[in-house]
Amino acid sequence: MIDDNGVKHEDASGMKDLVQSYFTNLFTSEVNHLGPEVLSDVGRRVSDEMNNELMAPFTREEVKAALFSIGDLKAPGPDGLHAIFFKRFWNMLGEDLEKEVLQLFRKGGMKLQLF
Repeated sequence: MIDDNGVKHEDASGMKDLVQSYFTNLFTSEVNHLGPEVLSDVGRRVSDEMNNELMAPFTREEVKAALFSIGDLKAPGPDGLHAIFFKRFWNMLGEDLEKEVLQLFRKGGMKLQLF
């Protein structure tokens, strides 16, 4: 692999660093402000009604529906607990979990401790 400076990398460590650098740059690039002329030819696809629905706060029902749509053996978070755990004990955890998830979306923080 050849880097941006024209240096050829053949060893695993050098190629790993090159790939990591490529994707880091790819996913952290900033887009400069786009002037109105850039978007002037793009037709509107989202109506005001659709936008209002998209911008509406999440509901407790949506939190539960999202959890129950996850495959049973998927681990949705860093705690490593599979979705089936939360589904199985929903009657004990559901209300607190819904409240914490909604808090996370509204204020950006979560305090729930299960154990």
